[in-house]
Amino acid sequence: MKKLFFSLILVGLVVLACEGAARLAYRLEFGHAYMAAAIHSRIATVLARQSAAKANERGASGRAHPYYGFVASDDRPLPAQRAMVDITASQLGFTGDTRLFDPSGKTFLVVITGGSVAHYFATDKKSELLAWLEKRPEFAGRTGRLLDTALPGYKEPQQLLILSDLLALGVRPDVVINLDGFNETCIARKNLEVGGYPFMPWFWVGNDSPSRERLRLLGRLEFQESLRDRVAALLARLPALPALVGFPATALDKLADNRTGEIENQLARESIARNPLARQQASPGGGFYLGPNVVITQDQFADLAAAEWARASILMSDMVRAAGGRYFHALQPASPLWAAARGEALGPLCPETCVESGYPALSRYGAALAAAGVRFADLEPDMTATAKVFVDCCHVTPAGQNALFSAMIAFLARTWSAEPPNVDPDTALAALRDKPAAPFSGADLLAAPAPGNVVTENIRAVERSSDGPYRTVLGHEAVVCLPLARPEKIRLAFGLKDPLPGQGLTVRLNGHELGAFALDKPDFRLEKPLEIDFSQGLNTLSFAFSQTNTGPKRNTNIPEGYAAEFTTLTLMPVTR
Repeated sequence: MKKLFFSLILVGLVVLACEGAARLAYRLEFGHAYMAAAIHSRIATVLARQSAAKANERGASGRAHPYYGFVASDDRPLPAQRAMVDITASQLGFTGDTRLFDPSGKTFLVVITGGSVAHYFATDKKSELLAWLEKRPEFAGRTGRLLDTALPGYKEPQQLLILSDLLALGVRPDVVINLDGFNETCIARKNLEVGGYPFMPWFWVGNDSPSRERLRLLGRLEFQESLRDRVAALLARLPALPALVGFPATALDKLADNRTGEIENQLARESIARNPLARQQASPGGGFYLGPNVVITQDQFADLAAAEWARASILMSDMVRAAGGRYFHALQPASPLWAAARGEALGPLCPETCVESGYPALSRYGAALAAAGVRFADLEPDMTATAKVFVDCCHVTPAGQNALFSAMIAFLARTWSAEPPNVDPDTALAALRDKPAAPFSGADLLAAPAPGNVVTENIRAVERSSDGPYRTVLGHEAVVCLPLARPEKIRLAFGLKDPLPGQGLTVRLNGHELGAFALDKPDFRLEKPLEIDFSQGLNTLSFAFSQTNTGPKRNTNIPEGYAAEFTTLTLMPVTR
């Protein structure tokens, strides 16, 4: 018995010593005292992220669609349907199980269209919205069905295409609510910035099948995340977290962070190198259709985007009216304008430039919609009395969702009895369209580097890393895409440093060689700038390198695929 008692005391002393050593190691490694509460908080964060990821799996926009561009991802098998009346929203690629048809006539159908803000509005406020509508005399004795056709990233004319498809199938919505605006000016601009047609669906869905390297990296990333999730779930079951457990768990968590960060960086580089937009721009006739090659300058874009948005809304209003329903179009609020009205700071992740340039145009065209008889309202003025509305530039907090719902109900109530006429888009928008093009200047040049890796001067470079512009060429080619409003003579100068030994460079414009250079100096600079005739439309300037740091003899001290590093790239109009 004494031996057992002595052994227990000895074990206890060893555990206490190990606990003390673990606490000391924790302080030395992380610079502060060990706190079990912080570990519990981190575990809760990991588990919450895991739950959110599962909840979002069905709502993520990811599958290509022949009419709509893309629809929600849903891996569930689709059961065979015996009749059209059995088709549900999820079988069309949207979320929820709302049936498109109800032969009984005992229900009415509400359709929500728009992007992510409209999607979350439909998800969060479905019951309250239907309850309000069910009190309308027109729907007495009938219950409401809500068909959510909004998805993150959607923008006109996707809403128009979806509505026209539903009507062609025989769906007869009683109420259509279109809540949009932000994507039409900000996401459409992203297409334009990478040389694509702004009114095509969001450019990132136009990707091809993943490469073997991407699949390998995704597998490694999934392994790291799933391992961390399993460890967090195991630790959450423990009644206490001594430093003996918390220190190695925290160390492993930090290690996992580093590893996932490295993998995500590799995924980003791989994605840029295989970007289908850049490849098609450099090699027209590829497997991806990017839309017509219409030249649109930044100064023109806001009005063109607003005009396209307004025309789509007019057509939607006319179609819904012809089908016997009511159409309501609401301009969603955006953080910069709302914050300015309240004198508050901007939220995070807010591309305020596209809002500040795009929303005034949307407001002008929205006023034209209302004047033409379309049920239209800008919801922002009814929301400025509410604090803490936004979590980012356009998505709202719970308080913001309540304010958005109140503004929407007020809009529906005051316009419910209006009788919109049949509206001709050209007549309604005649006073606002045909804005003259702005004169060309160096600031009109848009650079979309592929693989996103050149330093630019006098060009607005689209792609940036967290620490500044990419400089290093990883791969055989770097490309700059320049959409021009008219033919221009442009002066090109560039410099590179630390090229691989024996490195050669060929510069091409739209596939035609401009010059070949031997990079035989550690610091190469073009002695005499090239004056090049760029054409109207999209111009693709390619820098092709003869060799990269790959293969069994590669230098392990520099990045794999390394070719050279740009020190400058200048493109300026030649003064006439």
